[in-house]
Amino acid sequence: MENLLSVLVVVPFVLAAAVALWRLFAGPAGGGMRTHALPPPAGQFRVGLCVLIWCGVLWCILLVWAARQCPGLRPGAAMWEYFGVNNDTRHYLNIARYGYGTQDLVEGRHLLIVFFPLYAWLLRPFVWLGENLWFAGMALSTAFTVCGAVLQYRTVARLLGEPAACGTVLFQFLIPGSFFFVMPQTEALFYCLSWAFLQALQDRRLVRAGLFGLLAALCRANGVLLAGCAAALLILHLRQHRHPSPCWSLPILLPFAGFGVYLAINQAVYGNPWQFTIYQRENWNNGLGFFGTTIRTLWNACGYLEGGVRIYMAGWGIAVMLAEVLILLLACRRLPVPWLLLGLAGFALANGQIWLISAQRYALGIAPLAPALCTITPRESRRGAVAGALAVLWLVYFAAFLRRDGIY
Repeated sequence: MENLLSVLVVVPFVLAAAVALWRLFAGPAGGGMRTHALPPPAGQFRVGLCVLIWCGVLWCILLVWAARQCPGLRPGAAMWEYFGVNNDTRHYLNIARYGYGTQDLVEGRHLLIVFFPLYAWLLRPFVWLGENLWFAGMALSTAFTVCGAVLQYRTVARLLGEPAACGTVLFQFLIPGSFFFVMPQTEALFYCLSWAFLQALQDRRLVRAGLFGLLAALCRANGVLLAGCAAALLILHLRQHRHPSPCWSLPILLPFAGFGVYLAINQAVYGNPWQFTIYQRENWNNGLGFFGTTIRTLWNACGYLEGGVRIYMAGWGIAVMLAEVLILLLACRRLPVPWLLLGLAGFALANGQIWLISAQRYALGIAPLAPALCTITPRESRRGAVAGALAVLWLVYFAAFLRRDGIY
């Protein structure tokens, strides 16, 4: 069975990659990069307002649930106590409070280097709030989520049309695990920066795109992949016999510069620019691998893990990998080529972990996934059916998160 799972994930990936490369180098020179009218401000406002309401509802649910589970504690302390256990939130808040270092001012401080710095840097001015730093992080994540949704709507509308943009935003927030967007960790920030980069690139604001790419690479490792998206768009421009300006180098090089800053921090604190990989391997038995092997590892883990960890980390992770690669394969002729390549690279990096503990949460960092799902459901009836199925899965996954049942 494990060999079959590897085939089921590798073969569709190879086929989609082959189509993407053919479209990039031999297909129509436009690469699917059409241009539609910019959506009206009223539509953008409605999207932002709906997402803000969605975030507010999640705030209320999380606050009430934490208060019920931790009676007698103040709201900030209750959130720390209940929701700061099974996810990365506490690590980013501790980086904001204590920074990187080898002296254990807090338990496991030396291991914090495995987490990228940008989100914690943005939280640093609010450390005086103490336990309420959690709410500052949630407020920051909410702001980035709303901005990211509006940017996603604008960018998809310009390329695929306004109906597709509405469907994309809907699917984005129906993806199970999207509730992590309001948590004090990097999902919302990376979501916002990714779509800011893609919009700036689409508008040929190359300096701005480069800066957003730099920041994205300081937020998460897959920010570097945005450089490949810019390189693919440059190739399409060259195939159209256009003469690119030197500024095209910025969105290609600056994401690598952002990752270089992170390596420099490793060097400055530990004397080894790759120290984060050592800690990942020694403390979590994790590191980069091949996604075809990862799915086999998850299948084997189903045999010895128990309870929610077995269901939501191993079994659910297998389903997520298969669904992602199938969506990208089905969309490989409809999605703009640079986005398709970004999605495939994001899939390979997100799921290419020796020990994949949160495939569902990592899916939020694959920016083209929601647009790809929208392109393969052009009819409203089909799109509604998919949205309904995702809503059910979202509720199941959120309920497991509230129970702290193997969701990381």
